[in-house]
Amino acid sequence: MTKWRMSDIEKAQKVLENAGVIPKGLHPNHIKNKLKLLGFTPDTPNETMIIITRKYEKFKEDPECTNRQAAEAAHREYEIEQMDFDKVEEIPIPELPPEVKERLMAKEELYEAPASATVRITSPNGYDWLFTIRDFTANDLFDKVKVIEGIFKNAGYYAEGHGYTAQTSSAPSEDDPAWCSIHNCEMKKYEKDGRTWYSHKVGDSWCKGK
Repeated sequence: MTKWRMSDIEKAQKVLENAGVIPKGLHPNHIKNKLKLLGFTPDTPNETMIIITRKYEKFKEDPECTNRQAAEAAHREYEIEQMDFDKVEEIPIPELPPEVKERLMAKEELYEAPASATVRITSPNGYDWLFTIRDFTANDLFDKVKVIEGIFKNAGYYAEGHGYTAQTSSAPSEDDPAWCSIHNCEMKKYEKDGRTWYSHKVGDSWCKGK
């Protein structure tokens, strides 16, 4: 570990004070600790010390930023600014085989994932949509399907004629208070002031299945 002599500390302090990045009159031990925290050595160029210290003080303005975090952030920002991006070599892109390139460029051919599922759904506003999800395996696709079904249900979308039978072995009775025979979907139960009712949202209004 580099040892800071008192003469080096006083020299660095004068440089930083003259640059206006630290207040004047700080105790030498405080300066020494700051120099070590910022990773400076007696050989660090004055301009580098000034720039990094100024950045450090800027990051320290954040009350949730510790001294160590501010120092690390100052160094990262300084290093990025010093990078010469014009000298960064481009990563060579390998040439694709002719048959692969021809297949990818064919407008009539679209890439299909190994597993996919499509469902026809109706929005709360009455519009029909075809929704397709894809994945790499059937098991992963099934997990995704279960999540999507929950999203549809919470948003008021339903699959015509299938919103309830997917969960039960037979269609619900018209007497079932939780089932809307108009839109063929399950309704949500509500309770308030001793009253109980079932309804679901359709567009900007609510339907009670009657």
